[in-house]
Amino acid sequence: MWLYHRGPDAQRQVIRRQRRKDMPAEPRSIDALSIPQELRNFRDQDFLIADVDMDDGGKLLIFSMVENVARLHAVPYWQGDGTFKSALELFQQLYT
Repeated sequence: MWLYHRGPDAQRQVIRRQRRKDMPAEPRSIDALSIPQELRNFRDQDFLIADVDMDDGGKLLIFSMVENVARLHAVPYWQGDGTFKSALELFQQLYT
């Protein structure tokens, strides 16, 4: 892959196209959402720790490892940083 100097937006688009080649297709609806097993686990541990169907037809997905939740529980203060532009159009990210 060769990046010509066409500006940062063009370079981002080339990078996104390249990344999409290895990604599953983006779901068009909640009903079409299927999370592959390789994305449900990380290092032989559950990574998708909650998959809840909501009363309004939505879905709540929580990705973490039980060990990380225990670490958060063990400390009185948390500091965090998030990347909010990474959610697919079908989703919203909640960061509290």
